[in-house]
Amino acid sequence: MKNFIMICLLLIFPAILFANGSPINSSEIYSTGNIEMVVKKNISLEEEFIFVEFEGDYAIVHIKYKFWNHGQKETVTYGFPIDVFAGFFAMHGKPKDNFIVYFEIKDENGQLPVIQPHLSNAFDGIKYNESIRAWYVTDILFEAQKSKTVEVNYKIKCHLDDWVYTKSFRPLFSNRTFTYTLKPSKNWGNGIVKNFVVKLDLRKLLGEDGIIKEIHPHGFKNQDGILAWEATNFNLKEAADIKLIYDNSAAALSRYIAEKRIPVQYLKYSASSVLKTDAINKYNYNPETLFDNDLSTAWVEGVFGNGEGEWVEIEFMENVRNVVGIGIINGYTKREAIYNANSRIKKIQLEVYGGERSMQPYKRTIIELKQKQFNELNKNVGAPFIDWLADIGNLPYGRTNKIKLTILEVYPGTKYEDTCISELYLLGWYR
Repeated sequence: MKNFIMICLLLIFPAILFANGSPINSSEIYSTGNIEMVVKKNISLEEEFIFVEFEGDYAIVHIKYKFWNHGQKETVTYGFPIDVFAGFFAMHGKPKDNFIVYFEIKDENGQLPVIQPHLSNAFDGIKYNESIRAWYVTDILFEAQKSKTVEVNYKIKCHLDDWVYTKSFRPLFSNRTFTYTLKPSKNWGNGIVKNFVVKLDLRKLLGEDGIIKEIHPHGFKNQDGILAWEATNFNLKEAADIKLIYDNSAAALSRYIAEKRIPVQYLKYSASSVLKTDAINKYNYNPETLFDNDLSTAWVEGVFGNGEGEWVEIEFMENVRNVVGIGIINGYTKREAIYNANSRIKKIQLEVYGGERSMQPYKRTIIELKQKQFNELNKNVGAPFIDWLADIGNLPYGRTNKIKLTILEVYPGTKYEDTCISELYLLGWYR
């Protein structure tokens, strides 16, 4: 068990249950947990349209309500609740008020002023499995015997629970969970909405190799990446929560790598050789292309044959404290024909220099890389395609001064002998 010691929490958010809005008792104090929902029999909910876009860890929610006031002109205090579970923060501190990126309520006349909840001190004394309810509150004017359209828009971080351990720089990513409860809207009219539509836009999520694990309730229909569910005379009193559980670890790891990547201005790099540009080889193949975040470029060695023995060397400036991960995108990944035509590395030697023995490597490793097919690469989320040469972890080892990568053996290309690396990922701590 000593090899699996947890050093810190990377990211964790409490379970967030966003809910349909409800009329509330305006005599209550507009603060966390002090609001009582009330029934408005004379105002019916005629239509409700919910559209949710998923982008990485976030859900962007657009809701449109159409009401009908069967009675006299009336101003209703309206509350939109959030249930937040204490979770991790019960043991490790208080959450920040940043679960929601933005929130707005508007009607036909424009945006309405909203009293926002403040969660900074709300978790005092709350246990791990307990929750509080926070409210976004506004006043809505309903004209007599007229319809009323209200829109709610917000962006929220879905529930997640990610961890990072000492023995690896790579986090463990949990599933993401989006939950939306419908029951508070039962307080409008008789609790029946005549026309009810939910659409979940998963196109960006699926475009980043996201995986849908669960969706509730059953009955959603897939319309080219948008899941749709419709009902008439829908009973909100008996409505189940809308819930989507998904895995976006490919995109999450890609973003994490981008954040932890050592800036190129802190590096000095050189190579034993570079393919010269000419009428056939028209592009830049210098080692600077290893750090340009462009999978359509590559360092290409320039000697006769497959390039065994050629190397790339990177020195780290004083700004870099230590290196925790080293990985490459193997091959020339501009497009499939070029990837197959050129050689790729089969065996590579990694040498790491640092500390007192800065003139000699304190670590020398030979790594054999698996043969990969081009169709395994999604350029939107490149992390799963990276070959990791070193996963040093997050322990504060001595400073790394330099690394050297040497080609030992290759997978021959179908047309050219040139061996290529598209990207070199150096992750670490820097000032």
